[in-house]
Amino acid sequence: MKLSIGRVLYLSFSTILVLMFIASLVVWQKQNTSVNIATEVAEDDVPGVLLYLQLLDEMGDMAADAMAYTLGRPKSKSNFEANYQEFKTFHQQLVPLESSTPAQRKLLDNAINNINKYKQDIEKNVFDAYSYQHELDALALYQKTRFETGEQLKALLTTQKTAALDAVDNQLSKENVDLLRYILEIEDETDDLLTFLGKYVTGDERARLDFEADEKEYQQYLHKLQGLIAPEAFSSIVGLKQNIVQNAQNIFSTLKPSAKKNAQQALLKASEKYLSGIERELEAASDDEINEATTGIATLKEALYTATNTLFVTTFLAILIGCLIAWKLSTSITFRLKRLTNQAGEIAKGNLLLSAIDITHEDELGELAASINDMQSALQRLIREISLVAKDVSEASQSLTNASQQINAGSQEQASKSHQIATASEEMTATVNDVATQTQEAAGQASEAGRAASEGGVTMSNAVQSSQRVADLMDEIANTVSSLGERSVEIGQVISVITSIAEQTNLLALNAAIEAARAGEAGRGFAVVADEVRGLAERTAKATKEVSDSITAIQQETETAVARMQRGTEAVSEGVEHSRAAGDALGRIVELAAVVNDMIQSIASAAEEQTAVTKEITQDITTISDIANDSVNQTASAEQTAIALGGKVKQLEALIAEFKV
Repeated sequence: MKLSIGRVLYLSFSTILVLMFIASLVVWQKQNTSVNIATEVAEDDVPGVLLYLQLLDEMGDMAADAMAYTLGRPKSKSNFEANYQEFKTFHQQLVPLESSTPAQRKLLDNAINNINKYKQDIEKNVFDAYSYQHELDALALYQKTRFETGEQLKALLTTQKTAALDAVDNQLSKENVDLLRYILEIEDETDDLLTFLGKYVTGDERARLDFEADEKEYQQYLHKLQGLIAPEAFSSIVGLKQNIVQNAQNIFSTLKPSAKKNAQQALLKASEKYLSGIERELEAASDDEINEATTGIATLKEALYTATNTLFVTTFLAILIGCLIAWKLSTSITFRLKRLTNQAGEIAKGNLLLSAIDITHEDELGELAASINDMQSALQRLIREISLVAKDVSEASQSLTNASQQINAGSQEQASKSHQIATASEEMTATVNDVATQTQEAAGQASEAGRAASEGGVTMSNAVQSSQRVADLMDEIANTVSSLGERSVEIGQVISVITSIAEQTNLLALNAAIEAARAGEAGRGFAVVADEVRGLAERTAKATKEVSDSITAIQQETETAVARMQRGTEAVSEGVEHSRAAGDALGRIVELAAVVNDMIQSIASAAEEQTAVTKEITQDITTISDIANDSVNQTASAEQTAIALGGKVKQLEALIAEFKV
């Protein structure tokens, strides 16, 4: 029976796969066992151990919280309740895991029942029977009684004692001695009351009886003291003593010194009664879970060891069988592959004269040998046909090269002529552009001259109007200055009158001075006044003369200004006439500039049209030149392609020559 390489490989690898399947089956079986054991340990044994330990921990925390409450930690009461709730939570989680046997169910029932009873017992005999806050309140009230009320009472008794000592020193009588003795006894009884109350607060319950007995003696001494001291002092002593007694009664009613001790004893009894037994049972159950987990882990370890050994043995056999199959196939295939490789290598080198390969096996390598033989025959036929085609292509390539060279020469000549025409056209276009530009600039200058002439005409017209207004203004100023001269004459007349008055006043003052001198001593004051009036008249005359001189000068200058203004008015009138003539001349210049501007605009438009036509001609010639250049380039490219084709044909002939046909 002849087998192909594929079937041999299938058979070999099937054997290896069977071995691997057997190994996988064994490993799978052991893995299932391991998974079951691991699941049991992870989902039952380990959680069970942890939950048992959690229950034990919560029980211990509850007992510790109850004890801490009796030691003065009120917050431990809420912690006790929280630990109880956690115990119930862990118990509920443990019930589904540890309820497979009646013993386990009984253990869990006993645990929850005992913890409930323990909680009830602690709440009744510890939390309800004892309050640390009562101790704090009693201690605070005692300190207030001792350090406030007690100190006030002692200070009052000290005052009374000092007064009694003074009385005894002054007069040694039975009444004074009894007063001093009673005060000293009351002072001592006060210290005893406070001492017994402090002992009661600190835990000595019998101190209450001592306090009550001492209070009775205190009352007797107060009865004896009454009437021996001032009523106000006696009332204060009685009031402070009653305050101490009232505070003591409040302490006795709220504080039980034995409550703390009783609560601690009740706590120990409840722990022993409800927790000790269940702790032992829970610890035993926890140990059982630990043992089960240990056993499961040992079994898991053994299963993993077996699976590892099985996998190792099967892997070793698979490797051994695979090596044998590989060696057998390699020795069978290598020789024939080497023969095929040599044949293919010679064909690749171009040697097609080799003899055909002998086919001895009807497998894939035999089919490959037949294919190589067929390929060799086909290549021989193909090379012969390609050789003939290459010769034909070489001849056609040479003909194409010659034709391309002729076309290229004609295209180059056409491109050269087109380029010359395009250059001449561009020069003409440039010349026309210069003419158009210069014409446009001349039109602009003419237009600018026209606008300047128009503006000059407007300016000249404005100047004529301004000159006319200046002439009118000069006339008005001349009239005003003439009026000013007339007013100056009038002012001169008034000044003459004032001068006459000043001279007469001076004469009158002189006469008054002469008359005052005649009057002697009686006219001295009048003489002084007359002298002042004469001085004033002289200054008035002097000032009037100065004003008169100034007015005379003003009149002379006014006459000069009037004459000059008349000459200015005549000059302005003459300037107005000249400005009007210049305005008329500028108007005619503006009209001529407009005509010249229109003519230049027409020339510029014609030059622009000629420029546009010349540009179109230049563009057409440039297009023809570009087409000619493209023809030259295309012809050159075709020539290069033909040359390249000839080269490729030569390469093809060289390659064909490498084959031996």
